[in-house]
Amino acid sequence: MQIQDAKRNIRVLVVSLLASMFFWVSVNAFDTATDAIIAWKFLENNPHLLGARLHSLELEKARENLLPYRAPGAKDPQAQAQAVAIFFVNKQGEQKQLFGYQEKESLPIASITKLMTAVVATSFIPNDTLIPIRHPVIGSGFWGQYRVGSSFRALDLLHPLLIESSNDAATYFAQHIGEEEFVESMNETATSMGLKSMYFSNPTGLDTAQKDELNRGSAEDVASLVAYIIHHRPDILRVLSTQEFQLYTSDGQYHHTAQNTNRLLGYKEWPTRVIGGKTGTTSMAGECLVLILEAPKNKGYIVLVLLNSPNRFQEATDLVEWTYISHKW
Repeated sequence: MQIQDAKRNIRVLVVSLLASMFFWVSVNAFDTATDAIIAWKFLENNPHLLGARLHSLELEKARENLLPYRAPGAKDPQAQAQAVAIFFVNKQGEQKQLFGYQEKESLPIASITKLMTAVVATSFIPNDTLIPIRHPVIGSGFWGQYRVGSSFRALDLLHPLLIESSNDAATYFAQHIGEEEFVESMNETATSMGLKSMYFSNPTGLDTAQKDELNRGSAEDVASLVAYIIHHRPDILRVLSTQEFQLYTSDGQYHHTAQNTNRLLGYKEWPTRVIGGKTGTTSMAGECLVLILEAPKNKGYIVLVLLNSPNRFQEATDLVEWTYISHKW
């Protein structure tokens, strides 16, 4: 009896191996048309084997769609920021939340505002448009040295806007269209994207005298805005990835070299690279940070958002490491 069972098991094993062999030969590459006919004839006579293999492929695909997922036993990290959102964004633009802490609360976002400023500016102003400096912007920017009468290409001015968070550049973009109309477009764009927590009163993110007039948004909605930029605005993403940029006036005069305020842009201690990000700081908003990273195995992107963190770069470092370690990729 044991011998018969053993023989039967051997026959099942042999048939299974043949089925697997013929299936992959038939699906992936045939040397000749005869091979194809033999393979499919075998599968036709053994439909249960084909069904089992297809079921296995479906399960494998379903598992792949679940990735990344929290590893068994992995605990939540300790959030120091007032709000945290960590999302995985796949290459089709679909988002999956990996961690959130008060991620739906609408909070001041400081210069994270300039992500929307860039979206609106590049939507209405062609790259080669010359942006004239008609009025000085006193005390609004780090440089404050944009001379009246000079002008800059819109694409060039986008770099100080995003990488050194220039309030001057944000103001000049808005003035080119009309500041009131520009801010209205920022709010309309947020509404059209379904970012219900977002509100803008200016293109810079600077604090206002009235708390209810502060530019605001939730960490979750900021992550959604970043996901939109990743998949629909590669021009903006390229600028966010830039470490430094030499700015020239439209007549070729060197102005200054803009340095990226994102200290983690060149960070090398993670298994994947930092693609870009945006910083923001005011007394009312605290330290804010957006970080965009390549997901492990190049499966998509990790988007990290911190609002009102006591130490944004250290907290971001800890949370990114937790994200890699605590998930199956």
